[in-house]
Amino acid sequence: FQSTTLPSKKDLWASDNAVSGKDNKLSTHTTKTSGNWWQVNLEVVALIQSIRIYNRYDGPWERLKGTVVMIRNSDNELVWKSEGVTEEGEVVVFDNIPENTEGSYVRIIQKSNILSLGEVEVYGNIIDHDLEDVSKKQNLALHKPTYQSSTLPSNNEQWESSNAVRTFQKSSCTRRNEGNASNWWQVNLEVVATIQKIILTNSYDTPWNRLKGTYVIILNSNNKVVWKSPRIKKE
Repeated sequence: FQSTTLPSKKDLWASDNAVSGKDNKLSTHTTKTSGNWWQVNLEVVALIQSIRIYNRYDGPWERLKGTVVMIRNSDNELVWKSEGVTEEGEVVVFDNIPENTEGSYVRIIQKSNILSLGEVEVYGNIIDHDLEDVSKKQNLALHKPTYQSSTLPSNNEQWESSNAVRTFQKSSCTRRNEGNASNWWQVNLEVVATIQKIILTNSYDTPWNRLKGTYVIILNSNNKVVWKSPRIKKE
């Protein structure tokens, strides 16, 4: 949404141009009224860590001077407000947002000039305080790409790595070759996420002792270990 939109034949200056990806090279543009603003509804509650604003691609870049950024919560109440932008430039980065700032809306205000934006990027992690029961939490691994160190040969792909992230099917599990050491299985979540809980369900046909000695690691987007569990001691 934005306070006003400069009229054009092809809706050239629409508010959603600022969240359509940098490759399209389109911009937003308000009219010359004062108190102009632009806002995005994230449609989730998120821990917002940084905000990056790209100026309109063809200039004039001075129109971001004086701009203020606000983060508002799910009740549309103000939780953080930046200082006004003091310099011209292609991109303005707000990375001084206090830790644990939760927001659902990001609003950009330009009180004294036209507001014209090339792109707005909001970085952070999605959270949901209502999901206290693990049965109601979103399974981030479901149907995502998987890999394992080796796969026991079968005629009907019975032991494929993807079996572990499908909707429960007791007839299908993962399985590696017996002779291999240091066996592993991995799922690519395809997103950066705040991981709260991991549940491993053993092979449905037993033996259940095969999870003994197993441990779990979480890797970040650069494939570096950020957490490692103790080894499982019980069946």
